Amino acid sequence: MVMRSQGLSVDYVQSLQAVNSEGELVTASASQNSDLFWAMLGGGGGTYAIVTEFTLRLIQLPRSAMVFLTWSDYDSTVPKGVAYQVAKRFLEWAPKADPAFTSQVNVFRNTVQVSGWYLGKSKAQLQELMDSSELLNVTGQAPTTVVIEGDCNTDNSRLFGYTTFTCQKDSEVNPFVMNTIQDPFSALPDGTPQFTYNETTISPSLDAAPPWVRFKRMGKSFYMQKNNLLQDEALEEVVNRIQSLDEESRIWGEWHAWNITANEGTRNAFGWREEAYAHLQFQIHGSEDVVKQKAYEKWFEDLETFLRPKIG
Repeated sequence: MVMRSQGLSVDYVQSLQAVNSEGELVTASASQNSDLFWAMLGGGGGTYAIVTEFTLRLIQLPRSAMVFLTWSDYDSTVPKGVAYQVAKRFLEWAPKADPAFTSQVNVFRNTVQVSGWYLGKSKAQLQELMDSSELLNVTGQAPTTVVIEGDCNTDNSRLFGYTTFTCQKDSEVNPFVMNTIQDPFSALPDGTPQFTYNETTISPSLDAAPPWVRFKRMGKSFYMQKNNLLQDEALEEVVNRIQSLDEESRIWGEWHAWNITANEGTRNAFGWREEAYAHLQFQIHGSEDVVKQKAYEKWFEDLETFLRPKIG
């Protein structure tokens, strides 16, 4: 949520240790195995070699302002629907806003939300930004919920919209929920031993947070490019498709403003970086019901058939 001005995580990788296809442990950086280094910073940590260690450059993030908007009790008189109008205005405005503001719009069946992190800015500055966005009155009525807060430290900013909707005093911020033990590998039902490796919590002074409940996740992503913006008719159809699914699917369109500021000296192979205007992610909870699961798979197939030709 700070990448529009700060760049991508790969921009902060100084070097990496990796096992290559010959089984050798090599160092890759701008000065050693530079071709491998360039490819890995865009191809992922397990494509051209298997990364065992990253060396990162760290930065201290400033105190920031946060926003969370919700529209829930939809006004049926809004032309083409509240979710469509909010999503349309968000996609027109958010990727072009001040790069210090990274944000997303979440389109659910019966609710639409906008959340954002205004890095290093004040509550007054964020209020001015949101007033200029037209989002606060895009449907002709105020959102159901409007939260604009300032003076958030980094932990508070990361938790905003999940466990808190206020910028608290630093002494009151509880980062417990982030203190998880890394657990990327699910246990298999046949009793195969679960792979583990040196799992630790971030903070030894806090209790370990339980991992989020696992579920069968179905997802698909598209990039909207600056030279090929999604047309209104297609956006309206996509919103209608989201709203057509049942509650059990927990359908979620999570769409992020991109248009990332290129940091001087950035050198990586991340695809679409210069042309990426927005990232359109779709998620559904899979079902143990065979009929419903097939219907969800068909929904994604139909979305691919409809949206891919329009967005590339």
